[in-house]
Amino acid sequence: MKNPFNLNLLLSINVQEFSLDTSEIVYQINNIQYPIDLGKVGDIYNIYCWGDVKAYIGEGNKQKRVCRFCDKKTPTVTFNHNAHAISVSLGNKLLFCNEECDDCNHERFSEIEQEFINAHLILYSLFRKKGRNGILNVSGKNINIDNKNTNGSIEIKNDIDINTLIKSKNQNFKIQEPLLKYSPQNLYKCLCKFAVSVIDKKHLKRLSETIRWLGSDCTKTTLPPIWVRTCEMHDQPLIGIFVKKENANSTLPEFVIQLNILNIQYLYAFPFVDDNEAMLSESSKSELENLFGLSMYFEVDFSSNIKLPVNLLFNIEIPENAEFITISKSEFETLSDKERETKYPNISGFCINNNA
Repeated sequence: MKNPFNLNLLLSINVQEFSLDTSEIVYQINNIQYPIDLGKVGDIYNIYCWGDVKAYIGEGNKQKRVCRFCDKKTPTVTFNHNAHAISVSLGNKLLFCNEECDDCNHERFSEIEQEFINAHLILYSLFRKKGRNGILNVSGKNINIDNKNTNGSIEIKNDIDINTLIKSKNQNFKIQEPLLKYSPQNLYKCLCKFAVSVIDKKHLKRLSETIRWLGSDCTKTTLPPIWVRTCEMHDQPLIGIFVKKENANSTLPEFVIQLNILNIQYLYAFPFVDDNEAMLSESSKSELENLFGLSMYFEVDFSSNIKLPVNLLFNIEIPENAEFITISKSEFETLSDKERETKYPNISGFCINNNA
């Protein structure tokens, strides 16, 4: 059964990068590792991968280009700027789409791409990954992460019983960040936009309905599920597209996409192919499980078009012999990190008294 999409980010005091047990890796294409049997997948799909080397996808001659998303060409539109196939704010420095016009690049998809960034911004900031303007900060209502003026200090505005926390050594709590909003359907649109940017242009006609949907205000009541799991860390996004062979006798989707950003892997299909809705039957899911190991993923429903705040599930662990001290908010803000370390050399953390 699908679960409604709810982005929960797991955080420990000492954030550790997820790593994939290399014993699970069956095949590697270029520098992209897949914990699936690509030999079995290769009987049904042709496999194409991008992200480990610099690539400009599509027509090189600007005068001959046709935009993949609005179907316009010069002189109606211009192609003066390099369009990132995956948002540069997500760390993409290598993949570019020659066939995205300046209007689509700067205006048409700005909302869905910003919402995708919103949904992942806290992770990028916690892992201190660089976006368009360097390492990202978070300045929210309930959480602030400062990577520019400090060494990544995290301010969480949440009531925590510090005595209970110290006694239990471990505490989970959940907060919402209302300044970072997204709709799950816009995230699905953005995932499809990334894939359309890199796929061979010969498939674009089959994807015309998907392209119309992702570039419009149109929403769909029901979309195919998306699968999400944690994986090894990636500084550069990696994307693979599985294109079903013409002679493949299977109820599997015509196209399956695998996108890796940071330590997250998305597995999904285009929702519309040949003007038909690509809903997945139980037999199709069973085949997908056999090929891609869906049991390793969480199945989520991205159909909702409601704007949601990012939800964060924090897990704080207190090490043995940790010491805390309560200081006033004014003292905490006046002293620099180095000054606090000098004045309180053996202190593990601070409890801020806002009333002092």
